[in-house]
Amino acid sequence: MDTPDMKGLEDFAESSDRDSAPFFVGREGVLQNINYTWQSRMKKWRQGNESVFSSATRVVQGAPGAGKTSLGQHLKSIWGREGTKNGTPIVVTLSTEALNTPLIVFKSICEKIKPDALGKLTTVKTVQRTTGGGLNTFAKAERQHQSTRKERDDPPAEWLDLRLALGDHQWTRPVCLLIDEAQTLDHAGLKFLKTMHTGAHLLPVFALLLGLGSTRTVLIKGGLSRPESGSVHTLPSLAREETEELCKRYFRAFGIKGSLQLKRTVSIRLHAWSDGWPSHMHNALKGLSQELLRVKGDLGKVDPEQSLDQARIYRQEYYCDRLGDLFRTSEIFLGQFMATVPPDGSIMGKDILPLIQGAQKEAIRLGDQTMAKHSAVSLFQRLLHQGFLQPDHGNTYVCPIPSLRRWCLEQAGMEIPQDLKPDGETEG
Repeated sequence: MDTPDMKGLEDFAESSDRDSAPFFVGREGVLQNINYTWQSRMKKWRQGNESVFSSATRVVQGAPGAGKTSLGQHLKSIWGREGTKNGTPIVVTLSTEALNTPLIVFKSICEKIKPDALGKLTTVKTVQRTTGGGLNTFAKAERQHQSTRKERDDPPAEWLDLRLALGDHQWTRPVCLLIDEAQTLDHAGLKFLKTMHTGAHLLPVFALLLGLGSTRTVLIKGGLSRPESGSVHTLPSLAREETEELCKRYFRAFGIKGSLQLKRTVSIRLHAWSDGWPSHMHNALKGLSQELLRVKGDLGKVDPEQSLDQARIYRQEYYCDRLGDLFRTSEIFLGQFMATVPPDGSIMGKDILPLIQGAQKEAIRLGDQTMAKHSAVSLFQRLLHQGFLQPDHGNTYVCPIPSLRRWCLEQAGMEIPQDLKPDGETEG
């Protein structure tokens, strides 16, 4: 590209971290596992093994900013482009609330694979109630319709409704239910997922769940007690080599002017500022885009501090949006708590509640009387549920993102310890 793509830079500067990632890097092992899961099972399903999608549920979990949503969007984009050519999954994006109402899920599936089945879907339950034959009548009719399939147990009633509505649909591609914020699943949603996880639905439909680091715990407590080996992926930060590749793709895509050495220096700086976390790299590149727009795409004329100042604003917006009311209203408590977290971010389970109680008392002493209405247990659940902590190996918990700990301390007006000062960001 001879001249910088100013329109592309402008669009990127306005993009959301939940948009499809234009410069996706890393996560090869996770992508490989997910693709192998549907490919191997779809082959067996076509051979007549209808329950083969049992334990096909895949979980991608991690800290706020780990790139879970970007990974889901990347898969959706790749599978959408390959389409019927390679039999890739058809993605149905759902909220966690949608799983509470199976009919919403089934309508969404029908809209994607067979829209003319929608009318049949809404009448199946009425017919079922008035025939007097109950499920046996429908099971018999469905077996006759699918006479080429081997005999097997009937699927649960609601899934049988979907099968009947779809009729003679030829399943050339599986369906992936893509569900974000999976740590918020409630009892009804977990019950629905459990049916799929056990393979009782007898259809090539599986779930890809994206959520915070507590997602696996939520699923197990909800009854999905047999996660297949390798089915839960906890995303770490990106390696420096991966963020350098990300920056290379960014510079190439927008035709950014500058020497190779300068570009490498900038990419190293952005890696240090972001700790390698994808969402923060996205914010850093958005901040850089704003500066590049000002200097007509010339990297040599960029003011590094102006770029990072804008990135800090984006990161603040990100944390406020993703981390809920605890981040917005309890800065003193969060600062006090993060000040007690060891340098490696890891806390033994037995130490969690005493640390929370100490931070809570100090926050009340410093004037945050709202802390008095919370128990230490409820505060622990909120820290876990909103991503400030996540389960680690054994009976330990971790605050995995140094920039999040640093941010909490900054918001509380507290001193930043040396181990949390990044190489790529100056003080002040």
